[in-house]
Amino acid sequence: MKIDQYQIMSKYYDLLVCGRDHIINQEKVISKLINSSHIKLLDAACGTGIENSGLVKAGKEIFANDGSIFMLQELNKKKHDYKRIFNEEWINLDRIYEIESNYDVIYILGNTISHCPTIEYLLEVFIKVRQGLNKNGMFLFDSRNWIPVDGDEPYIQQGRKTNEKRVLLNSEIKIEDDCNYQNGKQIITYFVNTNNTHESFSLEYQIIPQFKFEELIILAGFNYVEIFDMKNEGTGYPYIIYRAK
Repeated sequence: MKIDQYQIMSKYYDLLVCGRDHIINQEKVISKLINSSHIKLLDAACGTGIENSGLVKAGKEIFANDGSIFMLQELNKKKHDYKRIFNEEWINLDRIYEIESNYDVIYILGNTISHCPTIEYLLEVFIKVRQGLNKNGMFLFDSRNWIPVDGDEPYIQQGRKTNEKRVLLNSEIKIEDDCNYQNGKQIITYFVNTNNTHESFSLEYQIIPQFKFEELIILAGFNYVEIFDMKNEGTGYPYIIYRAK
């Protein structure tokens, strides 16, 4: 996604995600997949921030990173529990390690890993993540559970068809979105309307099936990957979780 898209999105991001399962339950998901030996954590796609107070109370040190300065500007307007905040693209995570090395857990949640523009870029990101982990560290990331279909695009998001429009927020600020699929990507365009403002921004998600993620994780040098569907774990979390070691 282009920088100017983040500049628009950051203003409305909290309105978009407020009350949605993938934000509310991220802390719960992390807590279920790590253990007491995991102390130093890096939220490598923190966005405008998520609730971390439970992890902090459990003795975790949480560092944050996001590639968008606009998202971090919104984060810094809030009270938060991050120990330190960085502004690096994933491909440059090693710059963080030079300042704060290494981590027991690095996580990229909220289906943001699918923003990687190419498979080659994604593999490089996985390699950079592995380099920043302690000996017994782990990498957590998630993705939509793309479903196979017949047609021009082999996979889609369950329940989201091409040109399907939704109203996400209908109050003083009205937000609608439109879903399309093109060249192996899901493209969601958001339309924001107020009394004085009419803006739009688009998010692109690479459609990467489960077997491809598993293949890339091993190519990046991890020993194995486990897959979790957290919907049945009392979290209501909508994405598939990958845990690589």
